[in-house]
Amino acid sequence: MEYKKILKKRSIKMVAEVVSILIACLALHWLMLNFQWYSSLPDFRWTNGDGQPLSMHYGLVAMLVCSLIIGIIFEEARRKIRVKVCSKCGLSRAITKTTALLTNEQKEDLYKKSPELFSEIHLNLKTALSSNVTGNYVQCKKCGYQHECKLRTDAHVPDDFRESDSGYIR
Repeated sequence: MEYKKILKKRSIKMVAEVVSILIACLALHWLMLNFQWYSSLPDFRWTNGDGQPLSMHYGLVAMLVCSLIIGIIFEEARRKIRVKVCSKCGLSRAITKTTALLTNEQKEDLYKKSPELFSEIHLNLKTALSSNVTGNYVQCKKCGYQHECKLRTDAHVPDDFRESDSGYIR
Protein backbone atom coordinates (compact mmCIF):
# COMPACT_ATOMS: atom_id res chain seq x y z
CA MET A 1 0.00 0.00 0.00
CA GLU A 2 2.77 2.42 0.93
CA TYR A 3 4.64 1.64 -2.29
CA LYS A 4 1.53 2.65 -4.29
CA LYS A 5 1.52 6.01 -2.51
CA ILE A 6 5.16 6.49 -3.43
CA LEU A 7 4.45 5.68 -7.09
CA LYS A 8 1.48 8.08 -7.10
CA LYS A 9 3.59 10.85 -5.57
CA ARG A 10 6.33 10.23 -8.14
CA SER A 11 3.93 10.38 -11.08
CA ILE A 12 2.44 13.65 -9.80
CA LYS A 13 5.95 15.05 -9.39
CA MET A 14 6.89 13.97 -12.93
CA VAL A 15 3.79 15.64 -14.43
CA ALA A 16 4.57 18.83 -12.52
CA GLU A 17 8.16 18.78 -13.84
CA VAL A 18 6.96 18.32 -17.44
CA VAL A 19 4.49 21.20 -17.10
CA SER A 20 7.15 23.46 -15.60
CA ILE A 21 9.57 22.61 -18.44
CA LEU A 22 6.88 23.43 -21.02
CA ILE A 23 6.14 26.76 -19.31
CA ALA A 24 9.88 27.55 -19.24
CA CYS A 25 10.19 26.74 -22.97
CA LEU A 26 7.22 28.96 -23.82
CA ALA A 27 8.58 31.82 -21.70
CA LEU A 28 12.00 31.51 -23.32
CA HIS A 29 10.38 31.44 -26.76
CA TRP A 30 8.39 34.60 -25.96
CA LEU A 31 11.58 36.36 -24.80
CA MET A 32 13.60 35.19 -27.81
CA LEU A 33 11.02 36.59 -30.26
CA ASN A 34 12.50 40.03 -29.50
CA PHE A 35 15.70 39.06 -31.37
CA GLN A 36 15.67 39.53 -35.13
CA TRP A 37 17.59 36.37 -36.02
CA TYR A 38 15.21 34.27 -33.92
CA SER A 39 11.97 35.89 -35.08
CA SER A 40 13.03 35.57 -38.73
CA LEU A 41 13.04 31.76 -38.48
CA PRO A 42 10.24 30.21 -40.59
CA ASP A 43 7.08 28.63 -39.26
CA PHE A 44 6.32 24.93 -39.34
CA ARG A 45 2.93 24.59 -41.10
CA TRP A 46 0.49 21.68 -41.27
CA THR A 47 -3.22 20.95 -41.47
CA ASN A 48 -5.20 19.00 -38.95
CA GLY A 49 -7.84 16.35 -39.65
CA ASP A 50 -10.54 18.98 -40.32
CA GLY A 51 -8.37 20.73 -42.91
CA GLN A 52 -7.65 23.77 -40.73
CA PRO A 53 -4.13 25.18 -41.24
CA LEU A 54 -1.92 25.30 -38.15
CA SER A 55 1.60 26.60 -37.65
CA MET A 56 4.35 26.63 -35.04
CA HIS A 57 7.59 28.61 -34.94
CA TYR A 58 10.68 26.47 -35.65
CA GLY A 59 12.46 27.98 -32.64
CA LEU A 60 9.78 26.64 -30.32
CA VAL A 61 9.98 23.24 -32.00
CA ALA A 62 13.76 23.22 -31.51
CA MET A 63 13.43 24.19 -27.83
CA LEU A 64 10.90 21.43 -27.17
CA VAL A 65 13.01 18.81 -28.95
CA CYS A 66 16.18 19.88 -27.11
CA SER A 67 14.44 19.84 -23.73
CA LEU A 68 13.07 16.36 -24.48
CA ILE A 69 16.53 15.04 -25.42
CA ILE A 70 18.16 16.65 -22.37
CA GLY A 71 15.43 15.23 -20.12
CA ILE A 72 15.93 11.71 -21.47
CA ILE A 73 19.72 11.92 -21.07
CA PHE A 74 19.37 13.30 -17.52
CA GLU A 75 16.93 10.55 -16.52
CA GLU A 76 19.18 7.80 -17.91
CA ALA A 77 22.21 9.21 -16.10
CA ARG A 78 20.26 9.47 -12.85
CA ARG A 79 19.02 5.91 -13.21
CA LYS A 80 22.53 4.53 -13.71
CA ILE A 81 24.03 6.42 -10.79
CA ARG A 82 21.50 5.51 -8.12
CA VAL A 83 20.49 2.14 -6.72
CA LYS A 84 17.23 1.17 -8.39
CA VAL A 85 15.43 -0.66 -5.58
CA CYS A 86 16.34 -1.33 -1.96
CA SER A 87 16.48 -5.10 -1.54
CA LYS A 88 15.09 -4.88 1.99
CA CYS A 89 12.15 -2.44 1.82
CA GLY A 90 11.53 -2.11 -1.94
CA LEU A 91 11.78 1.70 -1.98
CA SER A 92 13.63 2.83 -5.07
CA ARG A 93 15.95 5.82 -5.50
CA ALA A 94 16.05 6.68 -1.82
CA ILE A 95 19.68 6.32 -0.81
CA THR A 96 22.24 8.41 1.00
CA LYS A 97 25.98 8.38 0.48
CA THR A 98 28.08 9.32 3.49
CA THR A 99 31.81 9.46 4.13
CA ALA A 100 33.16 9.38 7.67
CA LEU A 101 36.56 9.17 9.33
CA LEU A 102 36.39 6.11 11.58
CA THR A 103 37.36 6.20 15.24
CA ASN A 104 39.42 3.40 16.79
CA GLU A 105 36.29 1.86 18.35
CA GLN A 106 34.50 1.90 15.00
CA LYS A 107 37.54 0.33 13.32
CA GLU A 108 37.64 -2.49 15.90
CA ASP A 109 33.89 -3.17 15.60
CA LEU A 110 34.01 -3.13 11.81
CA TYR A 111 37.07 -5.41 11.81
CA LYS A 112 35.20 -7.92 14.00
CA LYS A 113 32.10 -7.81 11.78
CA SER A 114 33.76 -7.86 8.36
CA PRO A 115 37.54 -8.26 8.17
CA GLU A 116 37.31 -8.67 4.39
CA LEU A 117 36.81 -4.90 4.07
CA PHE A 118 40.22 -4.36 5.65
CA SER A 119 41.82 -7.11 3.58
CA GLU A 120 40.63 -5.31 0.41
CA ILE A 121 42.81 -2.33 1.33
CA HIS A 122 45.62 -4.63 2.64
CA LEU A 123 45.40 -3.66 6.32
CA ASN A 124 45.39 -5.62 9.54
CA LEU A 125 43.86 -4.30 12.75
CA LYS A 126 47.16 -2.96 14.13
CA THR A 127 47.96 -0.81 11.09
CA ALA A 128 44.33 0.24 10.78
CA LEU A 129 44.34 1.59 14.34
CA SER A 130 47.49 3.62 13.70
CA SER A 131 46.32 5.14 10.40
CA ASN A 132 43.41 7.21 9.14
CA VAL A 133 40.64 4.99 7.76
CA THR A 134 37.68 6.54 5.96
CA GLY A 135 34.43 4.66 5.41
CA ASN A 136 32.15 5.33 2.43
CA TYR A 137 28.61 4.12 3.08
CA VAL A 138 25.56 3.77 0.82
CA GLN A 139 22.36 3.34 2.85
CA CYS A 140 18.62 3.32 2.23
CA LYS A 141 16.94 6.46 3.61
CA LYS A 142 13.78 4.65 4.63
CA CYS A 143 14.96 1.50 6.42
CA GLY A 144 18.66 2.25 7.01
CA TYR A 145 19.84 -0.91 5.24
CA GLN A 146 23.50 -0.60 4.24
CA HIS A 147 23.95 -1.50 0.57
CA GLU A 148 27.66 -0.84 0.28
CA CYS A 149 30.67 -0.04 2.44
CA LYS A 150 34.14 0.73 1.14
CA LEU A 151 37.18 1.75 3.11
CA ARG A 152 40.09 4.01 2.21
CA THR A 153 43.29 4.61 4.12
CA ASP A 154 46.53 6.57 4.12
CA ALA A 155 48.54 3.76 5.73
CA HIS A 156 50.55 3.05 2.57
CA VAL A 157 51.67 6.67 2.15
CA PRO A 158 55.26 7.06 3.47
CA ASP A 159 55.79 9.31 6.49
CA ASP A 160 58.19 11.67 4.70
CA PHE A 161 55.53 12.35 2.05
CA ARG A 162 53.05 13.43 4.73
CA GLU A 163 55.61 15.72 6.34
CA SER A 164 56.69 17.25 3.01
CA ASP A 165 53.06 18.02 2.30
CA SER A 166 52.82 20.04 5.51
CA GLY A 167 55.88 22.14 4.64
CA TYR A 168 58.41 20.29 6.81
CA ILE A 169 60.90 17.94 5.12
CA ARG A 170 63.33 15.80 7.11
